[in-house]
Amino acid sequence: MLENEFSRLLAVELINHQPLRRQVRANSDEMRRLAQRFDLFKLDELQADLVIQYIADQEIEIKGIIAARFEERHVKTLQPVPRVIKKSFSLTLGRHIPEGYDANEDHQGHRELLKDWVVGGQLDIGEIVVQELSDELDLYPGISDIIKPDS
Repeated sequence: MLENEFSRLLAVELINHQPLRRQVRANSDEMRRLAQRFDLFKLDELQADLVIQYIADQEIEIKGIIAARFEERHVKTLQPVPRVIKKSFSLTLGRHIPEGYDANEDHQGHRELLKDWVVGGQLDIGEIVVQELSDELDLYPGISDIIKPDS
């Protein structure tokens, strides 16, 4: 089994209908390993404040604010491109995805299958934070410096 670089396990049995608050922060070794995973020059900060609770029968809602500072590689020059993010997110984990669900139209957050995130009764909230970070990474950092819109 592949070990996550930033794993923070939470026993599912601790989750109920009352908000459960967790703060997670990556240490220097975890940030170094995540920088390698995402081919970043460096990752200087990764932390999140999370609120986790059941919102319906067997549906877990995770809301949070993620903050990160990192340097990506410029797509042409390969020089560092500094980035700072601070964003809110919402994720609902359920036993099934409703028929016709379109994540692009869901303005409240997104939905995923609970079984994809729970192993041995443990929910890896650290990897959830990492996935939220990965959504913010630019596939082509600095491309706007190269491609100018027609005037």
